Amino acid sequence: MNTPPRPIQFTAASTLLLATSSTAFANPIELNWFYTLPNSILSAMIVLLSISLIWMGLITYRRRRPAKINNRRAGYYATMTGSLLGVLIAITAADPWNAYITQQLMQLPATAAAPETPPGQARRLFDDPDDQYRNQPPRSERALIALAERHVGIDPNALNEDMLELELADDLSVTAVRIKTEQMQGGTAWIGQIDGDDGSQVILASKGRTLAGTVLTQGRLFEIVYVNGKTHAVRELDQSQLPQDDPEAPVPEVDGDIATDGTSTTITTTSAPAGTKQMIDLMVVYSPQAVSKMGTEDALKSTITAAIAAANTAYDNSQINVALNPVYYGQVNYTEPATMPTALTQLQSKTDGIIDDIHALRDQYSADLVVLVDTNTDYCGYGYIMNSSYTSSAFAPYAFAVVNYSCLSLNSLAHEIGHLQGNQHNTESTTSTGAYSYSYGYRVCGIFRDIMSYDCPTPNTGTPRVLHFSNPNVTYQGLATGSSTANAAQTINNTAAIVANFRVPLTTPPNAPTNLLATANTTNNSISLNWSDNAATETGYKVQSSLDGSNWTDIATLNSNATSYTDSNLISGMSYSYRVYAYNGIGNSAFSNTVTQSLSAPQADTSAPTVTVNGITNGGTVSGNSLTISATASDNIGVTSMKLYIDNSLKSSSSSGTLSYNWNIKKLSSGSHTVRVDATDAANNLGTISVSVTK
Repeated sequence: MNTPPRPIQFTAASTLLLATSSTAFANPIELNWFYTLPNSILSAMIVLLSISLIWMGLITYRRRRPAKINNRRAGYYATMTGSLLGVLIAITAADPWNAYITQQLMQLPATAAAPETPPGQARRLFDDPDDQYRNQPPRSERALIALAERHVGIDPNALNEDMLELELADDLSVTAVRIKTEQMQGGTAWIGQIDGDDGSQVILASKGRTLAGTVLTQGRLFEIVYVNGKTHAVRELDQSQLPQDDPEAPVPEVDGDIATDGTSTTITTTSAPAGTKQMIDLMVVYSPQAVSKMGTEDALKSTITAAIAAANTAYDNSQINVALNPVYYGQVNYTEPATMPTALTQLQSKTDGIIDDIHALRDQYSADLVVLVDTNTDYCGYGYIMNSSYTSSAFAPYAFAVVNYSCLSLNSLAHEIGHLQGNQHNTESTTSTGAYSYSYGYRVCGIFRDIMSYDCPTPNTGTPRVLHFSNPNVTYQGLATGSSTANAAQTINNTAAIVANFRVPLTTPPNAPTNLLATANTTNNSISLNWSDNAATETGYKVQSSLDGSNWTDIATLNSNATSYTDSNLISGMSYSYRVYAYNGIGNSAFSNTVTQSLSAPQADTSAPTVTVNGITNGGTVSGNSLTISATASDNIGVTSMKLYIDNSLKSSSSSGTLSYNWNIKKLSSGSHTVRVDATDAANNLGTISVSVTK
């Protein structure tokens, strides 16, 4: 086989490099990594391209006029000429290129433009477990069968980062990229996706020293549960052996409970303003047995928070204009019955003398929905269903569900709330109806099933349940997640205003915040927001951010009475716009004023350290056997190095702002001598002092 000449090989490789680089201009959103390449790499690419072009010209000229060039050094000259030309082009293009990068980043969504911390590196969520709990099983007696389990410690600060390294199993380590975070009464939730896996989902939540969550990637499902201390278990679940959800959601019976409920049978519903979500207030109570199974109340709260975050993520994924707003978490004095259907009946009843105080709490916190977490294992969850006879305030007395504590990881909370919002199971698994003719779940066996669907029969048992409600206009892995007869998303959107108004002691949304101010901090690339809290009835505040002033994204959910927020991990040289609104069970306030703040690059440090010397004086004399010279240096950012020279010979050094040297005068020759002390700071600014003495 003939091998092409090396210049041709070099040219071909450089041309391939050019073609690869040019793809960066094809889709700036998908290839934003190209804009973050170091200038040195981009300059090298330009130099290689320039050399290849010169070589191409030389080869073409040689072929057309072979007799004209016989200089054996022509290749050397071509390479040198191409290198110099490339360097010149790189220097000339530096400023226009940086301006272009800024313009492209301004067009990226906030999640794409956010920098990694540290750049390009994910933070490890897991570390070594506590030695004493290394082999201890999870405190909770899990109803979920694990294929494998490993114990890890948890980095409590990792959920502040945009990227997390997750070592899920011995054969699987992945990088999770944050989409958003949510602050709730039960903890902080971190929602993201696995880098490079569009079908993945990551839901994490922390409360105190506990963390809970689930990761679905590459068709494998993992849960994270608390063990003890900082130790947690990462369990890969056998999806073919997951417990069954409710067999058939019960339909409310028309009885006197409706008349005695205390709510009007005709509620005037209030829809959310355009661009905001309909907030459904949720109260979650739990039995002492559930707390005991989980080990601590914080462990249970973090698990509940993760389940609520998963439900809200499913709404987002399914184009549902709804969000669950937890208004109360609390333990109730309750001895569980033998079955979950009995627990649901006791939870819903106001007159049986069993946890009847639940209803007063519901009214106090204006909770539209109530969920009880218990330890019954006959089902994963059990709740009433809003069918076509109850798509009104008449369903308010039945807006109750029960969920097993260990099934919170399986989206059973979202499933049961889906029944309360009017949805049934997939059509293959039920003959009952929901609120509308299309109020059903949807599944594609072997690929996915939505939150409302049962698992598939053999041989597709273990089909993953994904964070979607059926919607024919939304795809997962390239497949529609619903059909004309299975559109749970439309059902939830239709009933949202009804459900969100089951409890409406207030008559108006909260007052809007005012006096929003933004302050840039270039030291840590953050912008601090402050505003005036004018509301007395708010559940909390939402902070929105925009890169262009038109497209807004919720970046933070804050508790009531909040008046400040810091947006961190931003990019120097960018401008960010912000606005804030308050919300409660009635709706959302108007937006605050909009503020725009630029995050300028930090000013370069040009101040040199100040140096002083003690023990000798300029123009003085030295005598005796020895003397001690001491020197100090001060600087606005800190001294990193000090060096002492005598007659230009280094005698002592220090990495701090102090230095001392014992000078042997006895052996010193007579005459004039110079003592010099140099000090440098982190920016390599040099401060110096010289002292002349005579012996």
